[in-house]
Amino acid sequence: MNIGIIGAPQSGKTTVFHLLTGTEPDLAATHKRETLRAVTQVPDPRVDKLGDMSESRKLVYTTVEYLDTPGLEEGASKQSWFEGVFSGELKNADALALVVRGFELDGALESPDPPRDIRRIQDELIFSDLIVIEKRHEKLQKQVRVKSPSAQETMELDVLERAKAQLEAGKPLRILELGAHEKKALRGFQLLSEKPVLVVLNLAEGSLSNARTFADKLTADFAADGMAVIGLSAAIEDRNRPTG
Repeated sequence: MNIGIIGAPQSGKTTVFHLLTGTEPDLAATHKRETLRAVTQVPDPRVDKLGDMSESRKLVYTTVEYLDTPGLEEGASKQSWFEGVFSGELKNADALALVVRGFELDGALESPDPPRDIRRIQDELIFSDLIVIEKRHEKLQKQVRVKSPSAQETMELDVLERAKAQLEAGKPLRILELGAHEKKALRGFQLLSEKPVLVVLNLAEGSLSNARTFADKLTADFAADGMAVIGLSAAIEDRNRPTG
């Protein structure tokens, strides 16, 4: 499994990445706009039990690869690095973890506003997908003007038009109702707004006792967009994780 971690700058997403992967931050690379990646094994007592029964010295666990992409800023989809770094790295992700800031930060230009940040980043994913869909739609339209379309091309054109309308309405593709064959027609594009999204609400230490309440409220607000939300304090988790 491959999970892409996305979020605005200073949301704490890189701290979440290090927590999930057990890696340590590279202070020399703190300000570099590059993707971090790491693979971690998923503990599984069933594998441990089978290993004990078979006396096997080699146990194979499920692995998860995490990608921590550069902070996504508003309007990023119009920038050259969006396709080269952000979209390019994430297109193979099976799911996205969207980290949003729920704590005050000295020097920040804006106060924390998780619903605003979720909408901003979702808009960027939608805009990125719209560019891809429009290019393919335009190309296919030109083809069918020259010769009669096949049944497959007719179906794909219909799906593209529905996807385009969905995106133009500001809605992610993950909630667009499609049949199995229709989903297959879009699969090759590896569209970002089609991927499952888990929102990670990164809270201040003093707000952690209300994490469930905040997360439930955001889940209700964004259920129609097919998102789920969990709350945590990356600062606390980072301080308490085992070292050495």
